Amino acid sequence: MSMKLKVLGLGLLAMMATGAFAVMNAGATNSGHFVTGSEHTFITGIQGAAGSKEHELHFISESGATKIGCDNSLYTGTHKGTKTTTELTITPSWSNCYTTGSNEAKWDVHENGCTLVFTSRATPASNDATVDVKCPPSKAIEITHPNCLITVDPQTVGGAKENGVTYTNQGVSPEKWITMDIKVSLATTYHGGVCVFLGTPHTSTMEGSVTVTGFSNSLHTVRTDIGAA
Repeated sequence: MSMKLKVLGLGLLAMMATGAFAVMNAGATNSGHFVTGSEHTFITGIQGAAGSKEHELHFISESGATKIGCDNSLYTGTHKGTKTTTELTITPSWSNCYTTGSNEAKWDVHENGCTLVFTSRATPASNDATVDVKCPPSKAIEITHPNCLITVDPQTVGGAKENGVTYTNQGVSPEKWITMDIKVSLATTYHGGVCVFLGTPHTSTMEGSVTVTGFSNSLHTVRTDIGAA
């Protein structure tokens, strides 16, 4: 699908505002809490499998959808206090985003201080966990093109069986890491331009993955465990 301003493509890009995540795998399980190897853990997330530069965003909401990729995608956070927590707060950063296979007009994503808060377990436990899009007052994630504006307002997504987040532990101590897998429906709002031909409120579905690793120092040079228990 071309990055020319095709109406079907707009819904795809809107979905990247929840992050870059991989397809659910059979070994993934929800957890009661996250466990870190140090009391102050610096978190880094990358798209796709560990060490992979492949962009794994995959959208299934629109007819003919393929993939959206970004030249730069990074997810960072810190956890300070006890070595266990029920939430991890991740700050996303995206730039130079485009439809995979196209080098035409690119989109800008403005995070505006918004973060993604991952819960460790859903209620009941048989459901997938939730992720919250949280933003400063009166702010939202904004996805812009010269002829279109899409916003993602604060919201909670997931929390149902096969609709939410699961976690899979990977690696060996002291370098354990997590694969976060997600499949969620996300509410977005379209403003102006050709966006409005799809209606202003819109719901899409996204599947994808992010590999989350922990470090015990701010330079991100000394690995420490991060896992789900």
